[in-house]
Amino acid sequence: MSSPFISKIGTNYSAEENERADIEALLIEPSLRLKSLDQLQRAIDKLAEERSSLAAYIDGHNALLSPIRRMPLDIIQEIFVACMPTHRNCDMRATEAPVLLGRICSAWRAISLTTPRLWSRVHIVEPSLNHSSSSPSTRLLSLYDEALAQRLATIKTWLSRSGQCGLSITVHCAATACRPNVDYPIVTALIPFATRWEHIGLTAPNEVLASLLSVAEADVPLLKSLLVKDVQFFYDAFRHNWDSLSLCRAPNLSHLSLSGSLGNLSLEAPLRWEQLLELSLYCFQQDLTSEIVLQMLSRCRLLRTFKVLVNDHNLLPQNGPNGAALEHSFLRTLDIECLHGISSVVNQLFGRLVLPELRHLRFEGSIDLALHDRPEFSYAPFLACSPQIEHVQVVLDMFTKPSLTEFISCLPHTTQKLDILSTRLSQDYPLDEDVFSLLVPSPSGATVACPNLRDLTILGCPLISDLEVRRFVKSRMSHTSYKGLRRVAIEFRREMEIDILPDLKDFMGNGLRVQLRYLPAYVQLSTLHESGRPSGDDSSQDRWPLYIK
Repeated sequence: MSSPFISKIGTNYSAEENERADIEALLIEPSLRLKSLDQLQRAIDKLAEERSSLAAYIDGHNALLSPIRRMPLDIIQEIFVACMPTHRNCDMRATEAPVLLGRICSAWRAISLTTPRLWSRVHIVEPSLNHSSSSPSTRLLSLYDEALAQRLATIKTWLSRSGQCGLSITVHCAATACRPNVDYPIVTALIPFATRWEHIGLTAPNEVLASLLSVAEADVPLLKSLLVKDVQFFYDAFRHNWDSLSLCRAPNLSHLSLSGSLGNLSLEAPLRWEQLLELSLYCFQQDLTSEIVLQMLSRCRLLRTFKVLVNDHNLLPQNGPNGAALEHSFLRTLDIECLHGISSVVNQLFGRLVLPELRHLRFEGSIDLALHDRPEFSYAPFLACSPQIEHVQVVLDMFTKPSLTEFISCLPHTTQKLDILSTRLSQDYPLDEDVFSLLVPSPSGATVACPNLRDLTILGCPLISDLEVRRFVKSRMSHTSYKGLRRVAIEFRREMEIDILPDLKDFMGNGLRVQLRYLPAYVQLSTLHESGRPSGDDSSQDRWPLYIK
């Protein structure tokens, strides 16, 4: 709207007496129009209010027709159970199920509180003192005691909602050296529920086991799995006698895992060896020799998974197996970590094992030529007796070039996934292009190792060229006699020679994932960064670890 007074609006200008009539004349028509619009606005407001009322009326009645309200209670409960974490126990937090489910509405809260299965799994963490000195202040200890009392009350409330369901409980208790002779009230608070324990995991200092001495085998009729991990990886004056822990003789115990600086677990331990399905022993203060491991396997005839830390340090290496072969018809996963005496372990353990159903093999160790180990050992007999292996993970520290050549050549044709890792920082690598070529199909059609290979990971190797990797991928993907690769992940401890990803673009477009890293040999492992990731692939698996376990 035009006006001769536009330039004066917004200023401190005061109209002259002769200008007043002109301004009043200018405002007659706009004032009438504003009154008309005000009437329309009142009508609109009234209609908006009517609309809001109608919408609330309709929404309220539509809610009565909502399918979720007609859903049977048992279906809602199953949906709630499906909301629970699947790979771990529930944290006692309001931001995840089951607590979160009870914060939606009163009806859902009532359902969640009366569904015992939602409260049958829990992860409990001891409150932290958050102190930097060995003598925390009185105020800090008071705050800790208050937090602990609140945590204990929450545990009691949580488990009281679980009805008669079997319980899966994991507990993490920190070392409490600043409070000597302290007991572990969290573990003690769980003992009244022992009759319903199914899966128990304890990560705590060694002395926490004293809290379990009062639990008899008859007190844990449902216990299926027990995991105990010591958080103090140094010698502890408290050395628990496993023979006195009746918990290990639970009538249904089939999964046992012990790790850390725990006391010895002897063959005389009160275990029902014959019913164990999974056994994991990573006890750093225990000398589990190859012979003891074989005896354990002979007792655990139903074992499916066996993970063990073997120490043949005091045994002289022998050139061949000394003893009868042991066939185990059910073992599917074998995870061996060797502290010392790798040649003894290969000859006396692997050399005597016959595992016709083995699917997953992991072996870690290192050859120390300055001590007892010598490279006079062979993996061939063991691999020949394990014809169904699908996944193999080894470290280069275990091999010389001849032994690595033999190992790869003897891998069964069923091998689909191969992880070759390295912790060496020297240039003495057994994996060079001669060994790598065993996996590369040749134009002549000669036999290739691992013809069904789908997934290859090599970490920490400077001796394979980019061109050889390109040849490996293209020949594997183009040859109709072999299954196509799904993933190739290689870390080169050197700088890039040539960018091979453009040449592999067509294969990557058809589902192949290629992950390459390059770095100078002197770069520390903690500073590695990935390069060459295919565009458009933001999977978390691209950040693959330097050491896979």
